Amino acid sequence: MQEKAILDLSFLDSYRELEVYEDTPFRFRCIDECRKDPQCCKGNVFLIPEDFSALAKHFNLSNENFFQRYCKLFYAKPEGTTDGWYNVTLKKGVNGYCILLDTKHPIKNCSVHKSFKPYACRSFPVFLEPKDIYYMRLCPGVRTGEFYIVKEWVEKNKGIDFYNGMHTIIKNQTIPFMDDSKHLLQLIRRKDKKKAEKLKHEIKMRQQKIIMEMFEIKI
Repeated sequence: MQEKAILDLSFLDSYRELEVYEDTPFRFRCIDECRKDPQCCKGNVFLIPEDFSALAKHFNLSNENFFQRYCKLFYAKPEGTTDGWYNVTLKKGVNGYCILLDTKHPIKNCSVHKSFKPYACRSFPVFLEPKDIYYMRLCPGVRTGEFYIVKEWVEKNKGIDFYNGMHTIIKNQTIPFMDDSKHLLQLIRRKDKKKAEKLKHEIKMRQQKIIMEMFEIKI
């Protein structure tokens, strides 16, 4: 497998369970009982540019209109660091579910499952991190269904494409600001709150411009 990207997956901490390896077998299928209240559809769905453009095209919307109607910017910052970045995520809809989840019936279904399901959702229940691979053991679907091998599942469901895309998003918003981040850390240590807040704001504004350009959204 290729090098894995660094992602903020803290929202999964409450039900992330088992570390696995590339050759680990696991079972999985979505089950109807779970789909009555799919907790996996309440997390943040990070998009990469390929997701975004395909979904905008699916809804026959311009990038700008699709973003305004279905997406938002989500700022991720690992705890204990001054480095953060913006992601484009899908908005939440009824009861905190993903806005693309059809909640009109008792059994809830992804409204874009058959057309273009986001890469982040395709690779569930397997998640790649910098040094580890996890799968959601507490998801009821991993105890039933067919057997799969982790590496084959990730490759089949474009998991590498997603994490490489996220890696580019993070890299483009952090590497250009390495000197600014060092300066910001110095200001924080000197307790110069006014200058630190001003620099934070300037960095975020420039990062927002970068992420919007990456997704070809005209501000």
